Amino acid sequence: MNIPYNESVTRNILVLLFLLLFPVFKTAANPLIEITAPTNGTTAIEGDTIQINANASNPGGTPVNAVEFYINDVYIGKDTSAPYQFNWVSVEGTHLLTVREDHGSCYKTSSVPVQVIVKRMLPLLFSLLLLQMAVHILTHYQLILKH
Repeated sequence: MNIPYNESVTRNILVLLFLLLFPVFKTAANPLIEITAPTNGTTAIEGDTIQINANASNPGGTPVNAVEFYINDVYIGKDTSAPYQFNWVSVEGTHLLTVREDHGSCYKTSSVPVQVIVKRMLPLLFSLLLLQMAVHILTHYQLILKH
């Protein structure tokens, strides 16, 4: 009994066997990374210390080696253990914060950017002048009310 040869069936069987025997070619899930604090649109005063918190995990099973912290795409530091945190002393301007998960490969997953708006504090001299004016006005009104 002769079984007819079918090239496409043979090719499909070989491909199926290859995929079953070599599962390393399956695509792995992307690592998950997000900034949990501060929230998008946060405002701060220049010089404030802002704590940046991040969550990172890798559903593919590869451990997270570190979380890297960036401001306007400039590296500012990293944390190698959960909970992932970094303290940043803010400077005036509108900034985009991002974090990147490092699991030892050349590919790094980035978070969605979080915008932080940092405003300049009134100059100290101007603040002191306003305080002096307020004290002067209150003193003057107290003298008028006593008479």
